[in-house]
Amino acid sequence: MISGNNYFFNKKKIFSIIFFSVFYCNLSFAGCNDDIDFSWNYFPGKVQINFEFLNNKNKKIKITEIRVSTADNQVIRSMIAEKKLYPFGKSQLLMSSFDLNTKVIASAGYTCVYE
Repeated sequence: MISGNNYFFNKKKIFSIIFFSVFYCNLSFAGCNDDIDFSWNYFPGKVQINFEFLNNKNKKIKITEIRVSTADNQVIRSMIAEKKLYPFGKSQLLMSSFDLNTKVIASAGYTCVYE
């Protein structure tokens, strides 16, 4: 039988291990997003969205997805991309928006991986 003190100590110990493991994992990983300056804008008439990527490091990066979202992070449209971003390079991608309600588009984002 586990006494009250041992039970509390074991729960505290398990919680501490989980907390520090998650904390350590979050701090130890720097992704390709940290190496990219990203911006987006509409073309005149809001029929296309321009995504611009600037690589600030000496690493090759591949953009794998671009997306636009609402203010509460609901994805409106996403698009698979296979765009290479060379070291210290610049790249652009376009997404059609002629059939989207552009009034609800609040943000844009992307997914990337090191190559």
